Amino acid sequence: MIRVPELIERKRDGGELSADELAELMLGYAQGDIPDYQLAAFAMAVFFRGLTSAETYALTDALIRTGETVDILLDVTNPGLWMAHCHIAEHHESGMMFSFKVTP
Repeated sequence: MIRVPELIERKRDGGELSADELAELMLGYAQGDIPDYQLAAFAMAVFFRGLTSAETYALTDALIRTGETVDILLDVTNPGLWMAHCHIAEHHESGMMFSFKVTP
């Protein structure tokens, strides 16, 4: 079992978390083993320190596994040509990048 306070402290102090640590953190939260307040503290550390590209990829991978889908609701109030895309470059070729036009 991971020691969540240590992960939060490391992220707060600008450290990088491994893919395994992020996957275990998300799984532990999903299973109810990690309380809301600890995940909130982790989210605050990420808000202030950000994620590296590797952490962003690992966190996305931990949350959305191969073969799973996610529905995204988008409320666009500004007319024009828009583009939506995943931030993982390998996903662009599988349809996770598209454009659409919003008319007034």
